[in-house]
Amino acid sequence: MSRVRVFAYGSNLCIARLKSRSPSAEVLSPARLHSHRLHFHKRGRDGSGKADAVHTGNHVDTLWGVVYSLEVHDKRRLDEIEGLGTHYLEREVEVLTPAEDLLTAFMYHAHPEMIDASQRPYIWYKRLVVEGGRAHGLPDDYIEHVAGVEHIDDPCSKRAVRESRVLVTGPGRRRR
Repeated sequence: MSRVRVFAYGSNLCIARLKSRSPSAEVLSPARLHSHRLHFHKRGRDGSGKADAVHTGNHVDTLWGVVYSLEVHDKRRLDEIEGLGTHYLEREVEVLTPAEDLLTAFMYHAHPEMIDASQRPYIWYKRLVVEGGRAHGLPDDYIEHVAGVEHIDDPCSKRAVRESRVLVTGPGRRRR
């Protein structure tokens, strides 16, 4: 089996969400990418802002995330879900683990035509990022920053419930 590494920093930080999309996903390590910041300005198909890794050129800016290992066929499926080529582009990046090991991984970043600074994330989407970050032990100040990002309510309550459910049930678990 051939595997590939992916650096996730948005809703795919939530392992249950990623496993529902890519069942072979295995956590390798939390990691940080310097000279990047998290923005929620990528125009989503659902009318909300999605996560984007913005290159700032300033080494003190840090984007935290997690490196996963996926089977190649699951990566192709994730590419389709993320809208690779139309919604997101990808590039290979080098990230640092907490042990200062350097890992190379693929990362999605917003297609320039999909960026709209007026976008805001739905509250459930932001919760996936926050709770995923907490689960992986990302720094508290980083999590607090993400939690403080302005959000909007999802006008589709059924979608909000469905998308939030992964935080409670995860893949393969039954609701009680």
